[in-house]
Amino acid sequence: MSIIVTTFPRSGSHFLKKHINENFYVDENFIFTHDMVLKESNNLITIVRNPKDAISSLITMNYHYRVNNKSFQLLSIDKEIMTVKIRYYKYYQYLLNSNVDIIIDYNFLNTNIDQIIDHIGKKLNLKRNNKNIEFLLNNETESKHLITSKESMYYEQIKTIVNQQKFDIQDQLYKEVLSKSFLNLKNTI
Repeated sequence: MSIIVTTFPRSGSHFLKKHINENFYVDENFIFTHDMVLKESNNLITIVRNPKDAISSLITMNYHYRVNNKSFQLLSIDKEIMTVKIRYYKYYQYLLNSNVDIIIDYNFLNTNIDQIIDHIGKKLNLKRNNKNIEFLLNNETESKHLITSKESMYYEQIKTIVNQQKFDIQDQLYKEVLSKSFLNLKNTI
């Protein structure tokens, strides 16, 4: 049995991974991925993020690291938005049908990370380590990962274009999955 953190890109998995690695004894059975994996006997954890924010961030990061980013053209972005919207839709359909064990609201990662880590530990019976937590995330140029896409000079342009698109289906899926997040469930009990 593995513990798999499976997320749509740009949903906070690097942030959560850092906290999990700092707080628990993690071995090769703890997997972080953006792939749609089968539940089987695995424990699944995910983070859900508003579609416009996740898609804006993903497209910005992609453009930021393109080899010839001086030729950045906003004309080609509509096609990329459509492709990523379909990918988001498929991913959130997968989440709804996968019986995910822990669903985390992206908006609570910074403000409630201690509560999130406690919940993960209790729910999955993980042993806490006694590390002195030293937390610092950096951009990962080699793997083309930005900590925040807002640092990119393309972010505002892309966000504006994304915000002009319709996201009715993606918004509905997001809300359905979000309604199952553990902080939402805890607040209704």
